[in-house]
Amino acid sequence: MAIFGIYTSIYAQKPRFTPQAHEIGIQLLGANYFSKVADYQKDNTPFNLNFGNGIIYKYHLSLTDAVRIGVGWRNAAYEINEGIDRFASYQADKQDLDISLGYERKLNLGPVQLFGGFLGILGRGNVEDMGALSATGDSYTGKYFYSNYGGALFGGLRLFFSKNISLALEGQGYYLQTRRQAAPENTFYLFPENELGYNANVYLSFHLVKMKKRCVCPARR
Repeated sequence: MAIFGIYTSIYAQKPRFTPQAHEIGIQLLGANYFSKVADYQKDNTPFNLNFGNGIIYKYHLSLTDAVRIGVGWRNAAYEINEGIDRFASYQADKQDLDISLGYERKLNLGPVQLFGGFLGILGRGNVEDMGALSATGDSYTGKYFYSNYGGALFGGLRLFFSKNISLALEGQGYYLQTRRQAAPENTFYLFPENELGYNANVYLSFHLVKMKKRCVCPARR
């Protein structure tokens, strides 16, 4: 009987609270893992943490479909005390601003919602680095800019506290291709021309304006 109840709940797609059409989410926490440089994180942890670093808007087309746009920013610090390339020591600070647009599919289970989908991503960033040259001991500082484009797959779980407030945990796997602006020939690039990584994000969302009912009626003969 319990199994039948779970099955019918999934099939019926009935949320506990009245569905709202508009959603505005604030990213409370973002954890980023960038595979190719994770070992160089300044705090010696594989994940880089950012707080309050994103905003997302969703328009819910129906109980099962939504489109979304988001803006997020990431800051990361890297340190290589043992040296790399021509540097006896090296440090870098990386800042990224990303804009994403995508589609989301939802599964409603009472106060809980499962969701997943895909994103297209455009971004802009810069790196400021400094180090001590191995040959002379002289200090070096530099800065370069780049743009990113790519995509991501995501999935997550949302818990509704009321029809207007929810909390979501979302995981993303992303791939970004990088285009660097012209820089001096002797510039050292710690970061590769593509970025493969993972994000774990926590969102607090506010839901507004009751979703319009859409009647699916049989065709008249």
